Amino acid sequence: MNVLTMNAFALGNAVTRTNEQGTPKTIFSVETDAELPLHFNCIAFGASAERASRIVEGDEVLLSGKLTTNAATKKMTVVVNAIEILTEEIQATADSK
Repeated sequence: MNVLTMNAFALGNAVTRTNEQGTPKTIFSVETDAELPLHFNCIAFGASAERASRIVEGDEVLLSGKLTTNAATKKMTVVVNAIEILTEEIQATADSK
């Protein structure tokens, strides 16, 4: 299993849906801020999905999860189990001053 923790920027607004059992599922994409930027599709479930649903384009996020790959499509997906929206924390700190 490949576990990944990274700091990245949201490429678009998160999209949230619920499955038949009512569990939230949020899908979003991020890109690392590096000399060679890497693009990752992400999916979160449950409490992580509820938190991820607040992501908007340009937000800086810190996430941790399991990296999965699909040989047929050659795409990488991160199944997120923990996420923090750093942009919200920075704004909250600035507002409290």
